Order: sequence, then C-alpha cells, then structure tokens
Amino acid sequence: MIKTKANPLIQWIVVCGLVFAGAGASAPAQMPGHHPAYLHALRNLREARSLLQTNFGNPVHAQAAAQALNEIEHAINDLKNSAGADGKALQDVPPSNRNLPPAGRFHQVADLLRAAHNDVSGAESDPAAIQNRDGAERRIDSASAIIARVL
Repeated sequence: MIKTKANPLIQWIVVCGLVFAGAGASAPAQMPGHHPAYLHALRNLREARSLLQTNFGNPVHAQAAAQALNEIEHAINDLKNSAGADGKALQDVPPSNRNLPPAGRFHQVADLLRAAHNDVSGAESDPAAIQNRDGAERRIDSASAIIARVL
C-alpha cells in the first residue's frame, strides 16, 4: 500500500462537495410540491366537501349541498390533474365541525371556497395545467354561487 499525503485544499473541496450533494439529495423531500397553492386549495375543497356531507333537514339546503358537492368534486379532480399531484397530504381531510347548524356550515363552506378560489386564481407557469386550473376555478365559482343562494 502506497501512502500519499493528500493536498488539504483537495480534501476540503471533496468534503464540501459531499456535504452539498447530500443536502441537495434531501431537499426535494422537504419541498411542498410544484403547486403548493393547489394543495392548499385541495385541502379547503375537501374540508368544504366534508361539511356538506350531512343530512340537511331543509330541502333547499339539501339540494344546494348536493349541487355544490358535485361542483366541488369536479374542482378537486381538475386540481389533482392540474397539479400533477405528487401524493403529499392529498388524502388528508381535516375533520369538520359536525356540531355546526346548517347556516354555520354554509358560511364556513363559503369561506373555504373563497380561499380555494384565491389559491387557484394566481398565474400558472405550466401551460399544460392551465386548462384544468381554469376548469377548477369555474367549478369553485359555481359552488360558491350555489352556496351564496342559501346564505
């Protein structure tokens, strides 16, 4: 075995390279994804869906909930397609407050839909995602209009 004395500068460069390579390899696992606003909108839409999945005694409320649920489901699917969802927290559904009266549920759903609209209405840099994003935005706006009629 031949022993050679390595240049300290070379050793330092190799160590720094390994440190930076290790840091770069772990960075993608910590990033929120390509479309964090879409993921936030998905969370809001899922919470709104959860709030509407109840038996409303008033037929007007039941009909509005059913129509809004249909629009919300389509918006969720459009956003999942648009975001190219990477599976991060997509199954997480925040627990809804099951003790809310119907008026409270509809007000909370209206707030969640407004937030989801704001999340998806920003500029989109991926041309392939624009059509689905626009479809989701239309569905969110439609669900908002349905909910507004019963407020």
